[in-house]
Amino acid sequence: MRRRGFTLIEVILALAITGVLAAMAAYSLTAVNTLGRVNGGAQSLANILRNARAHAIMERCTYVVQINGPLYNPLTAPPDVPRQPNTVIVWRKNDCRSTVAAYVPGLLGPLEPQRDRRVNDFSLNEFQAELVVTNGVITEPANRLMARSISIGWLGDGTRTVWADDDSDGTSLDTGMLPGAALTLTVRQRDGAANPNRVVNIPGDGPAVAP
Repeated sequence: MRRRGFTLIEVILALAITGVLAAMAAYSLTAVNTLGRVNGGAQSLANILRNARAHAIMERCTYVVQINGPLYNPLTAPPDVPRQPNTVIVWRKNDCRSTVAAYVPGLLGPLEPQRDRRVNDFSLNEFQAELVVTNGVITEPANRLMARSISIGWLGDGTRTVWADDDSDGTSLDTGMLPGAALTLTVRQRDGAANPNRVVNIPGDGPAVAP
């Protein structure tokens, strides 16, 4: 019995089909990984904000969640002002009745004990995502949090305040947002593409990821 092998055209066609299928699988895997990072970033931010608010209410003391953009580097800031880019830092105010949602540095810098106690910090690098803030909070193009920092404070009664370092000098100022005003953080892929994205709503009664 004579055995027939593959023709050159059949081999080329099989390789082409295999290449298309591999490309489709790689694209799907990349899309799944991107969506997972966006979802993970949004859930992590919401959890950090919820935990800070819960501690503020339980201890009747102001807690602050400071979110630094990936290019944040306030060179002129006091030595003990937190500068780490792409980082979320949680503070407990030394003055529990404080309504200042920003880090208060020691007057003598590192030679003086920090007035506000650093509770924890979390890196956002692993999510490979960027944050877009509610319009009017920062002045960066398209409201992308890049070289700026925002601080969300929870008072002992659960009330929310919002401050921002909008000129990257290490000094955060009150944004004037009312406690009940809408505040959102949109987590999306770092290349600036609009999708996929997840929105973290931060009302006065506690943050949550939008369904």
